[in-house]
Amino acid sequence: MKLKKTQILIIESLLGLLEKYTFESLSVARITQEALVARNSFYRNFKSKEDILRIYIKTLIDEFAQTEQAKKAVKSVSLYAMAMIFFSFFKNHRNFILLLNKNHLISILQDEFAQYLEPLIGIQQTRTHSTSGWAKNDLMYYVSFHAAGLCQVLVKWLENQCTETEEEMAILLNKFVRL
Repeated sequence: MKLKKTQILIIESLLGLLEKYTFESLSVARITQEALVARNSFYRNFKSKEDILRIYIKTLIDEFAQTEQAKKAVKSVSLYAMAMIFFSFFKNHRNFILLLNKNHLISILQDEFAQYLEPLIGIQQTRTHSTSGWAKNDLMYYVSFHAAGLCQVLVKWLENQCTETEEEMAILLNKFVRL
C-alpha cells in the first residue's frame, strides 16, 4: 500500500501525539494541527482516527508480506519460518504495538492480522484437506482465533522486553499450533 504525503503526515502526527496523550483524548483537529494539514485533508484520506491506525497497520503488514523471507515461508507453508520472520519484523515496531495495547486498540491489529492470515490459512487447510466437514463460517472463526492469539503472544513478548529470541518464539508458536 503506497501512502500519500498527507497520509504520512497525519500518521506521523498521530503516532507522535500517542507518545504523550491517550488515543481517546486526541481530536481530529489536534491531529491535523500537529500534522500541519487542513481538517478537510484528514477526511479526504481517512474516515476516522481508528482508520489512521488501520491504514498504518495495513502498510506494516504489506511491508512484512513483501519481504523475500515471508514470501518463501508462505510458499513452503512453514509456520516456523513465518514465525521467525514475524517476530523479527514486529520487534522493530515494538513501540507502536505497545502504544496500541496501552490505548486498548489491539483489536485493530488483530483484525488486520486476521485479514492477512485468512487466505494463507485457507490455502494451507486446502492443501492438507483438514477443512473437510467444516461449516461455511468455521474458517472465519479459526482465523480469528489464531490472529487474536498471535497478536496477544506478540504483545506479551514485547512487554517482556523480547527476553526470548525470535527462534525461541517460533518454536513456542509451533508447540501451540500443534496442541
